[in-house]
Amino acid sequence: MPGAFLCVAGGRYALGVAITNPAGQVPAGRSHDARLGVMLVAAMPKPPGGVLSVRPIENNLPEVTAMNRSYLFPTTARVILGASLIAWIVAAQALCAWAQTAEEIIAKNIKAQGGREALLGLKKIERKGKVSVDGSFGQMEGSVEEVAVPWKKARRALDLAVFVQADGWDGKVAWRDGQMGIQELEGEEANQIKQSADLNPFVMIGERGTKAEKLDDESIEHVPYYVIQLTPKDRAPVKFLIDKKTDLVHAMTVTQKNPQFGEVKVVVKSSDYEKFGSVTLPTKTKATIGEVLEIDTTFTETKIDGEVDHAVFEKPKEKDAGK
Repeated sequence: MPGAFLCVAGGRYALGVAITNPAGQVPAGRSHDARLGVMLVAAMPKPPGGVLSVRPIENNLPEVTAMNRSYLFPTTARVILGASLIAWIVAAQALCAWAQTAEEIIAKNIKAQGGREALLGLKKIERKGKVSVDGSFGQMEGSVEEVAVPWKKARRALDLAVFVQADGWDGKVAWRDGQMGIQELEGEEANQIKQSADLNPFVMIGERGTKAEKLDDESIEHVPYYVIQLTPKDRAPVKFLIDKKTDLVHAMTVTQKNPQFGEVKVVVKSSDYEKFGSVTLPTKTKATIGEVLEIDTTFTETKIDGEVDHAVFEKPKEKDAGK
């Protein structure tokens, strides 16, 4: 039947079109949300001799009535209407995506990683792997080690043979032990090490007063993504692409001021998700800093929980530098 389809978004809407013609109405689905109905009708061509209308019903079940056979569109009109059917269905599918709110998408993402309770319940996470850094200086390879008390403390150590650096956050102070000695970090550099303690970018947004907003969906290489923008109180907005099929974060984009490179666009892509205990985490990340630096990380070992040595998160003393 022309125009017959049903779209349920978030369990709250049944979306469809009813065709009204001189011989009578032909309901082909209906809508709980008049705003969605108006948008859909506006996007569709009118059938010959009739108008489009969307009417409310009492539940989400589709109701389709047989076409009044006493009325027949002319042959040309039937061809036009048939050709328009695909466009109508595409429009309806697009409205399904629009019906997804930021809160619903975020809830699905958290669930896909194991759920809020599981993520907040982790006492410790320790990861080891290999890293490749590519820049104007050439390419370097080495190892990386990360340890975190999720949401509270973090430490990351990078060893590229000719370049060794450790960054940490003890819950109060962010620090770096590298070529310039031991330093306390502020601004974006401090935020970066703090964020490494977050296993999911959305779990703590309420507690931190972060604003979440849904932007227009995007498609990259035929893969559709939800787009959520987070705006923290004290930092630049961060855009996340969430895979519609898996509900997991595919990429994060933010513009930062870097002491070395100035204002740059930073893109971090996450992939190869695996389950560790009750939570799901990416095992590969690719960070692109403007056009000057690429960092590929592959985690080959992940341990969760266990005893926590809080001393590893503390800013080292001078005599301990480089350890």
